[in-house]
Amino acid sequence: MINKEFRMNFDPQADSLYIKLKEWEYDNSEEKNNIILDYDKNDELLWIEILNTSENEDIIKSLIYSWKIKD
Repeated sequence: MINKEFRMNFDPQADSLYIKLKEWEYDNSEEKNNIILDYDKNDELLWIEILNTSENEDIIKSLIYSWKIKD
């Protein structure tokens, strides 16, 4: 389960969205379809990086709705 308290940053120059879920020591990553997932040594998700954010609007909307983030 993902803790609903997280930090999100958008870098317009890189066109990347960074979502920090947990503060812990990084161990490994996996990348698929312009999404990079970073894990700790227990395979718990720490970071989500969405590359080419402007081209992946559906992914962003899905995250927002699933976590019920409100403006």
